[in-house]
Amino acid sequence: MSIAYVTKKVVIYFNNARACGKDMKAIMVEVCCASGIVQSLVELAKVDDSWMRTIQTLASKDGPLHQANDILQELESKLKPQQGIRRITTTAVWPWQKEDAILMLKTMQRLNSVFSLALQSDHIQLSRLIREDVQVI
Repeated sequence: MSIAYVTKKVVIYFNNARACGKDMKAIMVEVCCASGIVQSLVELAKVDDSWMRTIQTLASKDGPLHQANDILQELESKLKPQQGIRRITTTAVWPWQKEDAILMLKTMQRLNSVFSLALQSDHIQLSRLIREDVQVI
């Protein structure tokens, strides 16, 4: 399942949940911030350029991109509306304890920082390569 698809579902489920507090809103902000960056990084990781090694490392098995995807899939599975009789008897509520929500929020914030640093690192590498090429000319 693509990260963009899962992120879209998570945001829809967040918007439909009734018993949401500051924790849920903070996680939703982090998910929205991460979604665009993560999708871009997934696409960039597929490109085989020497200046993008840091980004490619993010996509390694059990790397930060996979961790972000795991968190998004966990969010989606817990926020997914119930089917059948359960749908009638339950409302969309926040399915985590406060400690779980705080841990998830901190993890998403950490991953967002890692993604930002990886992009900066690769941009610096690209700038160095461009500078070397310009000096040769």
